[in-house]
Amino acid sequence: APLPLSADDLQVLSYTTHYTPKEINHLRDQFYRDVGGPSLSAEDFLIGAEACGIRSEAVRYMLLNAFDADGDNFISTFEFIKATSTMTKGTDAEKLDFAFKMYDVRRCNTIFYNDALQILKGLEKSFGMFSVPGEDALLSSAEMDERLFRGARQLCKVEFINFVRMNPSVISVLELT
Repeated sequence: APLPLSADDLQVLSYTTHYTPKEINHLRDQFYRDVGGPSLSAEDFLIGAEACGIRSEAVRYMLLNAFDADGDNFISTFEFIKATSTMTKGTDAEKLDFAFKMYDVRRCNTIFYNDALQILKGLEKSFGMFSVPGEDALLSSAEMDERLFRGARQLCKVEFINFVRMNPSVISVLELT
């Protein structure tokens, strides 16, 4: 059985997530039961993501990048609870920040054209072509990448967020909105 969270840990998670203490304890218990301990290796996370139907390696790695907030190649109970809180109950701003972290695979606060193209190809492979509000035609990953970057080779967070607000299919395919 997992060790109970300390009062301080529970308080931190209560303030930094959208979960109640009861939900936090339930998620912690479920995580321990499914993972068998307080953390999940990056390798096991990627295997699990593939087992959940995410066929694209690029998409699996982008999810790992967003879940593994400290970059140590392990998903801790804290990281798991925070990420799932953002994905399921987060504000639009939190979800946009989470989406940026998924695309920022180099962890340098910049999204590069070639990285985004690989991710979008993976999303297209896993979920199909992109729909754009107000347009009848579906877009390929290359077409979506061209719209995202508009000739630039990289994007900062503000540019990415502005684009996503205008093109919600970039993250809606991941059910983040």
